[in-house]
Amino acid sequence: MRFLHLLLFSMLFAAAAILLSGCGVSGRTYVTSAGDMIKFRSGGQAREINGVAGVVYPNQVANYGDTRLTNSTGADLSLVSCGQFQTNCGESVWSDCTYNEGGGKVTLACEGGAKATFAVKSDGSLDGPTEGMWKHPEFAHLTRVKN
Repeated sequence: MRFLHLLLFSMLFAAAAILLSGCGVSGRTYVTSAGDMIKFRSGGQAREINGVAGVVYPNQVANYGDTRLTNSTGADLSLVSCGQFQTNCGESVWSDCTYNEGGGKVTLACEGGAKATFAVKSDGSLDGPTEGMWKHPEFAHLTRVKN
């Protein structure tokens, strides 16, 4: 009888582990309506990739290849030529971020001080503050990309 209880408990534990492994944002990619992407990695690391090539958001500390960019203007900064930064030639501008998740929420903090807390919705999407991040309301809702 004890063996049956142990076996049943082991099976329930394994089933719960399988079900819970699909939860959370680690390893998932989310996109805004403007095409910005946030790729959540393991270990609480994430990367935000700007949807419009050549645009650095207000107060964003971003990277373009080996070049580090800081936009302290309070407005979008557009790098419009294929000159020094070559952003309109297909390269993306991105920022490194960290995140914590728990209790149905994900808190994302990116270089330059951008921070937002998102609620995990039943469809897997994330809802954040209406003002979004970097003064971009598109970041108020993130849709999970199906892998």
